[in-house]
Amino acid sequence: MSGYDRHITIFSPEGKLFQVEYAFKAAINNTNLNSLAISSDNNDEITVLINEKKVTDKLLEPESIKYIFRISENIGCCINGSIADAKNFVLRAKAEASEFQYQQGFEMPMDVLVKRMSNLAQLYTQKAYMRPLGVIATFISYDDEKNGMIYKMDPAGFYCGYKATATGPKQQELNSHLEKLLKKQALKSSRPNELERRYDDEDNDRIGNVNDNNNGKDTWENVVEKAIRIISETLGQDYKQSELEIAVASKDTGFFILSTKQIEERLAAIAEQD
Repeated sequence: MSGYDRHITIFSPEGKLFQVEYAFKAAINNTNLNSLAISSDNNDEITVLINEKKVTDKLLEPESIKYIFRISENIGCCINGSIADAKNFVLRAKAEASEFQYQQGFEMPMDVLVKRMSNLAQLYTQKAYMRPLGVIATFISYDDEKNGMIYKMDPAGFYCGYKATATGPKQQELNSHLEKLLKKQALKSSRPNELERRYDDEDNDRIGNVNDNNNGKDTWENVVEKAIRIISETLGQDYKQSELEIAVASKDTGFFILSTKQIEERLAAIAEQD
């Protein structure tokens, strides 16, 4: 028996679909990059996607390498995995969103789009003529009814909504950091005085309170700075503007991808605060 299963649609005696598991590994290890999605503290009106960016060949045009894509006016996604599969995935997502808007007369809600793309991904695990795409997609959006949303789907077709999430080789460390911040945020809203006594860590305080200078009101700039701090301090790396991709979805702006100059401005603001 070979060391790997050649049949995409046949379960192993242990109940596994090996080709689907290989697709997960391809999504995590293909680019070796980490991504992060968070929302604003005081409300869910702002969501931010941040992704590491590495250009290994100096002859490449840096702007041509990207893993964050705009799907519609208010929806965008970050892809971890094979860039070729990612472009195929994004093209189909754009087609689904455009067709929905043409037929219904309004923009396709993100949760409906993610459900549709997940159904297609799950279908690929049933058909021998189509392999699963080696991508994990993290979506962010702003919706008038549901405010900011974060969804993630995997090659098996599973999808779920998140308060915050990370993807990549260091996702365990990043998710642990996010869980601590969310716990701190929950305690702060219920027992602020007790929180100050229980959480006396300077790094977490600095990350969790980037909006203090704005009277407690979040702006997309503050949420971006918070995301940069989280990924930078968790992974122990200082990033340049060319090493990050960042996108924002909010009530006021819709979905947009930050330019290199905008990223540089946020990095400079963080340096001034430190």
